Amino acid sequence: MLAELEQFSEPVHGVTRLPFTPERVAAFDLPGLWMDGGGLTDALDDAGTLIGRSGGRADSCARM
Repeated sequence: MLAELEQFSEPVHGVTRLPFTPERVAAFDLPGLWMDGGGLTDALDDAGTLIGRSGGRADSCARM
């Protein structure tokens, strides 16, 4: 999985994904597809974190 994400990087040493770049968007799209394939709903929170949620009743889940 990580090797697949390495392709979405700026052309420098290592892996570089700056915010608001096409590389970052593409790097979030792929795990989103993995989440969808696993039955999760993917979304970005207000901080820009990719989150996968499973189905269920929201009021039955403990908040952390």
